Order: sequence, then structure tokens, then C-alpha cells
Amino acid sequence: MPRGNGMSSLLRQLRERKQARWFNRPVDPVADGVPRYLEVIREPMDLRTINERLDAGDYEGDRDRFADDVRLVFANALQFNADGPVRKDATDLSKFFETKWADQQAKEATAAVVTKKTQQQKKTKRKKDGDEVSDLDDDDVSALDDDDRSVVRRPTKSKGGKTKNDDRQEKTTKKKKKKTKTSGLPPFDKA
Repeated sequence: MPRGNGMSSLLRQLRERKQARWFNRPVDPVADGVPRYLEVIREPMDLRTINERLDAGDYEGDRDRFADDVRLVFANALQFNADGPVRKDATDLSKFFETKWADQQAKEATAAVVTKKTQQQKKTKRKKDGDEVSDLDDDDVSALDDDDRSVVRRPTKSKGGKTKNDDRQEKTTKKKKKKTKTSGLPPFDKA
């Protein structure tokens, strides 16, 4: 299963940073010497758990939940640690995450605009070519079976009951006939 939309890349970048050593696994109150941790922190979160959720597809279609879980890791660290290296590293990683997250969001927004513009250009071209244009986008059309797809892209009829392509073909044929008649030679007579 593909891990979606840059979340895995961003999480990997976070986990590989030196400051992440505190956050790459769940806090063990006994082993880590913080027996009151679960009394203070009601919703523990760590980067390994986020990675496991990402692998399981838990964030598919819910990018905000991913970001909220990453933010929770750092919020918990800031809440529990009044000062010291854990607090400093949480602050640094949080800033790093927010910068990268904002960059990623901006790139995706730009990509969405470009995709929408491309779809509009395709739709405009199909209109110029005389094809009927549906409100369905290309993904919707490709999901239809062949019979349904032909209905969506059926050529539009002009006033004379012909398609616009028929009209163009007729004009081209008339031009060719005109050139033949006006070639300067008299018409061939069989008599």
C-alpha cells in the first residue's frame, strides 16, 4: 500500500534528525525515570506510533489527523518538560515540522490549481472539437464502462441535425470540388 502524499517522507525526515531521539519511541515511565508521565500526559504520542499508523493506512484521506498527531508529540514534550534538552529539541523539531508541512501544503495547492487548469483546457478543447462536455472530470469518465463513456462524449448536433465535425467535413469536400471545377479545363464530355 502506498504511503500517501509526502507524509512518509516528512516523517522520515523528522525521525532521522538528531533531536528526534526523545520522540522515536513511546515514553516508558519506569525505564525513562518519569513515573508521573501518564498522570500528566493523557494522550501519549510518538513518531514510531505515527509511522505504524501511516503504514496501516490510518491517515489515508486524513492528512490533518497526521499533522495533529505529529503536533501532539511535541505538545506533550513541552507540557511535561519545563526546560532542558527535551523541551529544546521538541521546540526545534516542531518548527522544522511546521515549515516543511507548510511547504508541502503550498506545493499541493499549486499542483491542484495546475491540474484544475489543465482539466479546464481539455474541456475547452473538447468544446472546440464539437464534443459534448460533461461536468464529469476525466477520473469520473475513466471509471465508467464503454457504453456510459460514449454517452458522456457524444458529439453535439448542430441546427441542421449534423455534428460539427460533419459540417467541417462537408466544407472541406466542397472546397475540393470547387478547386476541381475551376481548374481551367473544360468539363469532360462523353458524347
